[in-house]
Amino acid sequence: MKRKYRLLKNYQFEKLIVNGKHVNNREFFLYYSYRNDSGTIRIGISVPKRLVNKAFIRNKIKRQIKNMLVDVKKDWSIDIVLIVKKNYLNNDYNTNKTSLDNLLNKISTKKM
Repeated sequence: MKRKYRLLKNYQFEKLIVNGKHVNNREFFLYYSYRNDSGTIRIGISVPKRLVNKAFIRNKIKRQIKNMLVDVKKDWSIDIVLIVKKNYLNNDYNTNKTSLDNLLNKISTKKM
């Protein structure tokens, strides 16, 4: 995922969590806001330290999620913060991908 498609700063995460809308399921908690000035989708991924203590495992989870998001429409003008829940660790990759796709479909239908 290119740098222009990512939310990186703490204040960006906080602003979206406080002001944005949210949907969730057993694996993810997703905050989103339809107004962004870049004209493209921007995504921030957070894996809490209390979920997994080892940094290399948290980074592995982030890489997996980035791989799940490869086919997301880049022309959406939306900001997303994706927070991983504990149940993510209990499922396999395909189940987590399906769960994430369902969440993205929810927010795309809410936009219409």
